Amino acid sequence: MKFSIICPTRRRPNLIVLFVESIIKTTKNMKDIEIQLITDEDDIIAKNAVLSLKDKYPKYDNE
Repeated sequence: MKFSIICPTRRRPNLIVLFVESIIKTTKNMKDIEIQLITDEDDIIAKNAVLSLKDKYPKYDNE
């Protein structure tokens, strides 16, 4: 079974990281999970957090 998790966020970089890392740590098969983090275009802080997660977990980045 596949799941998509869509999470809108604004100016919460620490919570974005905790959210994604919690999913990665508690999921047996990440191939069944899609995480979409939605940020505003002008939210540089959140975008930088997303980019740092992509760097830290490149094998989970399907973009």
